[in-house]
Amino acid sequence: MEQRNSRFLALSLTLMLSLLYLGAAKVLPELPSVELTPAEEAEVQHLVLPVPPSWTGDFDAMRQRRMVRILVPYSRTFFVVNRGREQGISYELGKALEAWLNKTYPNKNKSLQWRVMFIPTPRDQLACGWM
Repeated sequence: MEQRNSRFLALSLTLMLSLLYLGAAKVLPELPSVELTPAEEAEVQHLVLPVPPSWTGDFDAMRQRRMVRILVPYSRTFFVVNRGREQGISYELGKALEAWLNKTYPNKNKSLQWRVMFIPTPRDQLACGWM
């Protein structure tokens, strides 16, 4: 029964994020591409935190790692870092999911809580980024 619930949760999470992506593609116009100079690119790479190595697995694998990674489009509506603070609809939904996971699937060691990691991704790479 628990395996069935974890599959349902993973499926509903995938469906929710897919609908969020499809809605964003229809509502917001595509932004023009911005080319960075090599010096600017080096500065950006210096500021970016490292992303943990990719892995695949179902809800049980996420439960073991206590981490959910969410690909988000970088835009004012869905996900933006403003003055060092993350904001947007995707951020709010991800934090609500994190709170729900910590409440529903708590760990015996309270310092090991679920974490949600937001990975800003260009819109054209959202669908292929999680496959």
